[in-house]
Amino acid sequence: MKMSSKKGKVQCIDDEILEKLSLKTRNKFLNYNLMSFLKPKHLDFLKQTQKFFENFEKTNDITHKED
Repeated sequence: MKMSSKKGKVQCIDDEILEKLSLKTRNKFLNYNLMSFLKPKHLDFLKQTQKFFENFEKTNDITHKED
């Protein structure tokens, strides 16, 4: 089997799954699971940091695709 050298020819993860693995979704999962372990000030800091990176990702059009 010869592998294609062209970028973007093979997508290993379906778009539906990629959408569910978005940074925002992962952050919600993380927050939900850490809520009972972190002190409120640490959880607030985490949420501020997450918001910064979500905005950074959106502003800079970061898509996590191959190209």
